[in-house]
Amino acid sequence: MWKTGYRVRKELNTLSMWFLPILFAPTPATVVAAPDAFPVYWNIQTAVCNRDNASVPLEDFQIIHNTGEGFMGDKIVVFYERKFGLCPYYNNSDPNQPINGGLPQNQTLEDHLDAIKKQIQTEIPDQNFSGLAVIDVEEFRPLYSMNWGQKTYFPLSVKVYKKQSMELIKAKNPNIDQEQVEKEAEKAYNEAAKKFFVATITTARKLRPNAKWGYYDYPFCNTNSANAEGDYECSTQAKAFNDE
Repeated sequence: MWKTGYRVRKELNTLSMWFLPILFAPTPATVVAAPDAFPVYWNIQTAVCNRDNASVPLEDFQIIHNTGEGFMGDKIVVFYERKFGLCPYYNNSDPNQPINGGLPQNQTLEDHLDAIKKQIQTEIPDQNFSGLAVIDVEEFRPLYSMNWGQKTYFPLSVKVYKKQSMELIKAKNPNIDQEQVEKEAEKAYNEAAKKFFVATITTARKLRPNAKWGYYDYPFCNTNSANAEGDYECSTQAKAFNDE
């Protein structure tokens, strides 16, 4: 990804874990604070479990969590794209169901930024909030070339963003050849996506400068990394995406 976004994302030098199975009952001997220990965050709504007398002993394992064990709170907040500002996407990857313009190129960025300002002030009322603030954008990817195949967690294709970007160019320039269409579509998409990602997180950081802002899934790493014994590196291609 572009270097600005990469540097911003690297600020998240802590590890957020959405699901952490606890396999044994805690005892004083099980809690060890190693000198190089990293913080573990929990934002599952276990307050529901507590009401049924099935509490999760987060404090015993020094796991950081929101007060009251809610999903959004004083230690961690997550903004999902479908409810965050005016994020563009295609519902169900259907080109006939564009939401907020469908493509980054079709979105009105200023309207989106105005919307997220209000949401951030509502969801993070404390101006000195210093916890994790995660922006989860999964419907489309920040680089044109990354919109391949299906999304990892949903059986939906992201190829629609390439296809519709090309359709947009063809509508404006019906006489150019396919090679030029693809070239211009990639350029337009990447420029618009970069503006969207950078402007979104820049605006967020200005509003809550002490928060540890970052995008879910970025910096990017190929999902088959560490499949082989001793292989703990992201692929060369994945690293190249992050540099772009």
